[in-house]
Amino acid sequence: MSIKSAIRSHVPPSWINERNRIRDSKRIKASVSVLPKRVSDGRARGGIRFFADTESGTGLSNGAAMLWDMLETSDVESIHIEINKNGECIIPDEEQFKDDSWLINLFVVQPPVWPIVSSKLSSEVFDGKINIGFWLWETPEIPEEWIPLCAWFDEIWTPSSFVTDAVRKVSDRPVRTLRFGLNPAKAESVSENDRLQLREKYNIAADALVHLVMFDGRSGFERKNPEGAIKAYTMAYPVEKENTWLIVKAKCADKKQMKLLRSLLKDYKNVVWIEELMSRHETDALIASSDILLSLHRAEGFGLPIAEAMQLGCVAVATDYSSTTEFVSDDGAVAIPCTLTKISHDVTAYRKGTVWAEPDIEAAAEAIKHLGENEEYRITKGQRAKTAVYEKLSFEEGARLFEEYERELNENHCKTT
Repeated sequence: MSIKSAIRSHVPPSWINERNRIRDSKRIKASVSVLPKRVSDGRARGGIRFFADTESGTGLSNGAAMLWDMLETSDVESIHIEINKNGECIIPDEEQFKDDSWLINLFVVQPPVWPIVSSKLSSEVFDGKINIGFWLWETPEIPEEWIPLCAWFDEIWTPSSFVTDAVRKVSDRPVRTLRFGLNPAKAESVSENDRLQLREKYNIAADALVHLVMFDGRSGFERKNPEGAIKAYTMAYPVEKENTWLIVKAKCADKKQMKLLRSLLKDYKNVVWIEELMSRHETDALIASSDILLSLHRAEGFGLPIAEAMQLGCVAVATDYSSTTEFVSDDGAVAIPCTLTKISHDVTAYRKGTVWAEPDIEAAAEAIKHLGENEEYRITKGQRAKTAVYEKLSFEEGARLFEEYERELNENHCKTT
């Protein structure tokens, strides 16, 4: 352990959280001290310069990759500028990037990271353009330190009505919803052989019943609530059932978190722990090889793993709260009732008093048990999930909305000149 890590381990989390908020607030205020010039020469323009990290494997990164797929499929002229881990923009074609005919800059960048990204771009990139921020958040109130940044952007887009409503409370800018659309090609790329090979890798029988809990520690352990999912599983199966398995896929979780989860399953043998990084295709195969995804989250800004599980025919058991309610329905998943509660203390980025959900663990356990005991019901629900999720998260509709929004922005731009 480094000296820095050793010292940090003795610092109260509340101190670290407050320090981070103060730092983010100062950086955001500094980044909006000069606003882009909203000038125009009256020319009809168009096209979108799409700034986003699509490679790091975070939830936001995977969502951004889906947005880019939709945009690239649409009839909107576009260019993708990848943002690396240092906040630097990787410009694929300098001449094309600097072409003055671009109308829209779309930044899939969270506010705390924005000061870093914006500092590496010249004012010419922003001036005279329509600048749009694409944000995610998980609770009904966006962080107070984000609010000044609303004035910098011309519009803010989000992936769900839930997040849109949260931003509208504090912003006088237009706020639009553009959901992550699921590309059918993704499901088609995962073969039955991929599914069977993954089970074979972890010594799981082809006919076993497999449950999956997956989370990224960077997204908030308490919010993702894998502890609640595992408690529901052990409540459904207080005595381990033959040929029934649980896979826990954890990314960037700390030792204390993993020790807690392992303690809950100390009496279970049919458990697979996966902590190594997996490629997107390997993750898709993992989901496809599972029968039931357990997501007893307390809040979600979108809930991409749940949507992807449904797309791949894995039955999702998910908390009936926040953004996931916009595509999780009982015809293709199981929505778990919950009670809204206020956080009694700061939890990472979520401040004391923030509202989120406490899922009903007993109801979740009953749902898990019912799915396990009724194979035909489970298979039918999984098959229905494949079509139900496309009705709410259509890839084609996402591409169409890109075209509609770009056309509307172009027309309004010309009218106001």
